[in-house]
Amino acid sequence: MTDIAVVPEIRGDLAVRAARDDLEDLVSLREAAETSNVGRAVEAVREFLGMEIAYTGEIVDGKQVFRHLRGDGASFGVDNGTEIDFEDTYCKRVLSGRLPNLIPDLRADDRASALKVLTSVEVGAYASVPLRFSDGRLFGTLCAASRVAQPSLGYRELQFLHVFARLISDQLEREVLERRTHKLEMQAATAEALVAAVEARDSYTGEHSRDVVAHAGAVARRLGLKEAEILDVERVALLHDIGKIAVPDAILGKPAPLSDEEWEVMRGHPALGERLICATPGLAHLAPAIRAEHERWDGQGYPDGLRGDQIPLASRITMVCDAYHAMISDRPYRAARAPEVARAEIAANAGSQFCPASARALLEVIDCGDAIDSRISSSQIAGAGVAEHGPMNRQALYRRVSEARTELLELIGSIDAAGHVGGNGDGVAIHDELGDDLLLAANRLGRVAVNLSSDRSPDA
Repeated sequence: MTDIAVVPEIRGDLAVRAARDDLEDLVSLREAAETSNVGRAVEAVREFLGMEIAYTGEIVDGKQVFRHLRGDGASFGVDNGTEIDFEDTYCKRVLSGRLPNLIPDLRADDRASALKVLTSVEVGAYASVPLRFSDGRLFGTLCAASRVAQPSLGYRELQFLHVFARLISDQLEREVLERRTHKLEMQAATAEALVAAVEARDSYTGEHSRDVVAHAGAVARRLGLKEAEILDVERVALLHDIGKIAVPDAILGKPAPLSDEEWEVMRGHPALGERLICATPGLAHLAPAIRAEHERWDGQGYPDGLRGDQIPLASRITMVCDAYHAMISDRPYRAARAPEVARAEIAANAGSQFCPASARALLEVIDCGDAIDSRISSSQIAGAGVAEHGPMNRQALYRRVSEARTELLELIGSIDAAGHVGGNGDGVAIHDELGDDLLLAANRLGRVAVNLSSDRSPDA
């Protein structure tokens, strides 16, 4: 028989042990919380809840996609990458408020027992909380499941689940931003090297492109575009003349108006620019806008005769800004026009040559002086959007871009020698072989950019 006086001591010892177990759980959870590994955090959730599986469920196009799956997924018939219709899920009902976040015994709950997912897989307990980014966007859900009921699960476990959902959401958002930064860095390095290649052949084209960017960005903002759209407009403005790297110097620097034959060659640069950009990793989505930059609102432009809203907005904005800057710049065959004359020309041709909305916005920019400093460097323009998403090794950028620039210039160094019309030596045609060389250069440059954006030194 146990001495009654000892009972409080036994009870006290049991309480200490229980507290110690709770403390160990908390330490384990804290360690998981401090890690930047989503998988480890999900595993900690699974162990803490005593569930057989835990995972994040990303919601994509009406599907719930299993990610970061930990535990015995095979017994539930799921694995990483498994997709199920979101409408049929427990998580859908949790997010809509029709089911609670935590159900310790699903079979005993009339609200959940009729779900299709439960008729195909034996599930006894389930937990689901939303994963939201800092701006409120829904990534998906943090889930855990067991084939047997877990009656001990309650408010305490649910609170920890919500805490971990916030931690995992933060890490997922960081990973999304890192991927976006990687993409922007790749685009920046590639765009800078391409512009440098153009400048090496024709300094006016490079300087002109930078000045067009200043007005195009201001026009895009005045039209109320989103930041990502503004960035694309600025990149199109920066690269709109990239096809001119294959136009012979005899045409680019001619101190007189071009002949009809020479104009035919010059009008080929948007299509070549499209081919070049389409083959360049990270910039290919800009190719249609590069091709359409010389299309007119009334359908009388080139190369495809697009009209009105058929023309990408980035192309429409760039065209009117391109025309304005061309008019106020000195060219080998004419002197610059006065800004007020160029302004009047833009106003007179709105609705025929130019998109009315883009022309009106440019005139407002000119009148209000909204355009940014046009003497900004190509690297600043090319890298727009990178700094706000994370640091990068700028020294490595310039070194690798310099190498890429050298490689690209070597590949296009024979442009004038390759361009002939019927062998007459005028140097005004572009051979298909030359276009193939340029595409090869773009692909090599893209690989350099990818390597650069992945190669961040510790002091970046």
